[in-house]
Amino acid sequence: MRERRERDRPQAAHSGMLGSAKLNPFGDLHTLQHLSARFARTLRGVFEPMLRQEVRSWAEPLVVQRFADYRAERGDGLIAWLPMVMTPGAAQALCVMDGRFILELLDLFFGGTGAVPPVLPAEFSPAGEAMIARIGQLIATPLKTAWEPMARFEFQPTRVEVNPAMIAELDGEDAMIVTRFGLATGRASRCFSTSSIRSPRSSRTRRRSPPRYSARPPSPIRPGATN
Repeated sequence: MRERRERDRPQAAHSGMLGSAKLNPFGDLHTLQHLSARFARTLRGVFEPMLRQEVRSWAEPLVVQRFADYRAERGDGLIAWLPMVMTPGAAQALCVMDGRFILELLDLFFGGTGAVPPVLPAEFSPAGEAMIARIGQLIATPLKTAWEPMARFEFQPTRVEVNPAMIAELDGEDAMIVTRFGLATGRASRCFSTSSIRSPRSSRTRRRSPPRYSARPPSPIRPGATN
């Protein structure tokens, strides 16, 4: 993966095409950028035990994008789309994780070296879903702590999807605040996750349906089980 300063970035949050409607409904994002940096510092404590080595973590600059544009930018392939309900209120966070990174963590958990197959599967195994659910639970409290200077939110991960079209209450025209969080181990650099916050304004323009949860929780990860 390219270094973060070399990665192509969308236009700045305040920019837009001539004649288009204003994309950014969130106002000044300066405070949110500080909250993202605050959250990024906590990721070392989450992922160093899982990666079994020291890591560096950072948050990249915020951008505002339509969800359809962000989805197109991500492309196809194995990706974990993990919605996180933010309460109180109508906002929703979305944690997006690269499938290769999840499989690396899963191999390490089962005692391997972090090897990833050259051809990724089309979906996650039950053990992979359990790993994603575990990550969601591990980052929920750091997210809450990072946001406390501005607002008190609880973050509750729901069901992971490999197809973002299956995420309830999310439309391609919804405006999202997008932040990429990166980890580096030694000389290796990776972007493990993208966190997005959907505009509460856009969510009120449609009839709301209850958040979707898994009918059954993912199977717990057990050493010795089949990946």
